[in-house]
Amino acid sequence: MKSAVVPRRPEGPDADLLASAALSLQRLLALQETPTWSVMRRDDRPRSTIFLLEAEHGAGSTRAYLKAALLPGDATDDPRFERRRSKERGSLVFEDRIAGRLFEVLSSEGVGFDLPLAIDVEGLSAMRLEVPGREIGRAFSRMIPGRRNQARASYEAVGRAIHLAEGQTRLLGPSFEEETLDRRVQAELEQARRGMPESLHRPVAAKASQLRSAIDIETAAVWGHGDLSSTNILVDAGRIGLIDWSWRPSLAGESVAYFIARLGAEPRTPANWKSSLTEAVLRGYGADSEGSWQLAYLLRLLRWANKSSTVLRGWSHRELARVVAPAGR
Repeated sequence: MKSAVVPRRPEGPDADLLASAALSLQRLLALQETPTWSVMRRDDRPRSTIFLLEAEHGAGSTRAYLKAALLPGDATDDPRFERRRSKERGSLVFEDRIAGRLFEVLSSEGVGFDLPLAIDVEGLSAMRLEVPGREIGRAFSRMIPGRRNQARASYEAVGRAIHLAEGQTRLLGPSFEEETLDRRVQAELEQARRGMPESLHRPVAAKASQLRSAIDIETAAVWGHGDLSSTNILVDAGRIGLIDWSWRPSLAGESVAYFIARLGAEPRTPANWKSSLTEAVLRGYGADSEGSWQLAYLLRLLRWANKSSTVLRGWSHRELARVVAPAGR
């Protein structure tokens, strides 16, 4: 029997990472002296530890946060733990390649991005600039008169920012091959079969085949967030920011698909308002030019079709029925 991994938490920020981040900040702000960091707060999360830090310098002060994955304990032969660490390592490698360019592109469009000041790939740690703001869902949780247009504009900006981010990753070539996508589509269909009636599964499978056949892997296989939620999007004085981007091979539009699926499944938001915000996201993203988001959305619904939550499972079944319904019904 394989022994379970008992992970350890880092006792504090890694000194080498702090030093590297200080030099990066000095170059970024053209400071005469290298700043030093002070730890403001520690936040222990299920799979990581977050340290909030601040540097005082001649230009004022700058905040950053260090996200460090849990360290392996003495027993490190749990394959699930190692697979997760391998994915996290790959995400950091890709971030190291693309983040600087993405920061420039998004900043020119008025979008905040938590630029990494230092990355330790083997240590699964990264120190990134803090982006100010409130989570977008909380920022617009109360739709008082006068804020609806601001909310629509912010959600449209989210779609536009995701489109920009995916466009930058295309410069590095497709993130997966045709066979990988085919296997994924079939796996999601087979898994969902156990949780839905055959009368629904048949048209869903046909729809998935139709969408899959229209995809050009050269443009559809990008690097994206994959499970982008409102906690990864901040709003500050009308300006949005993207944070904690966990890079992984994705279908173009997969981040959008997850975001609008989470919005659609939200039980406390009126249906007409959810529809309005969804339209805003897709308008910003450019749904007409990126058809693969529809397949990504279908695959997300299939994944949720077997959820233990009866509310989420029921919603996904109803949404699947709507997606595959003939036009005009």
